[in-house]
Amino acid sequence: MEGEKAKAGASSPIRRIVWPEGRDAGFKLHGVGAGAAPLVCAGLIDAAASPCVLVVTPEPGRVEQFMQQVAWLRGGNEGMALLPDRETLPYDLFSPHPEITSRRLETLSGLLSGEPAQTARTMFVAAPTLLDRLPPRAQLRQWLA
Repeated sequence: MEGEKAKAGASSPIRRIVWPEGRDAGFKLHGVGAGAAPLVCAGLIDAAASPCVLVVTPEPGRVEQFMQQVAWLRGGNEGMALLPDRETLPYDLFSPHPEITSRRLETLSGLLSGEPAQTARTMFVAAPTLLDRLPPRAQLRQWLA
């Protein structure tokens, strides 16, 4: 009986995933229940052989909570980063809060640095945040230098 349990645990569905190969290969996972999503995501992050994992949530209000749940399941948030939403509409006449801007620049700076100690392996972002335009890399590097 114990041997059967050990075999079942060793062959979890996450370990049986065949990861796509190639530089532009992607992996999309749909249809996971909301309660199981952080557990599945944590398992996928730990099992991933790719240098970068992008986790996209549908709503900006959920991404930070989702990242905290995944971090708790993984035992820490090492190698994980959050790109926060601007929390302003494109036609608003005011800028985002300075703290949000600072957190966004810190995350982007870590991605641009290329140093393994600073570069996040897993990026958490909300789908609407992905639609925001960013300045070119050269301009960001110049601002952050």
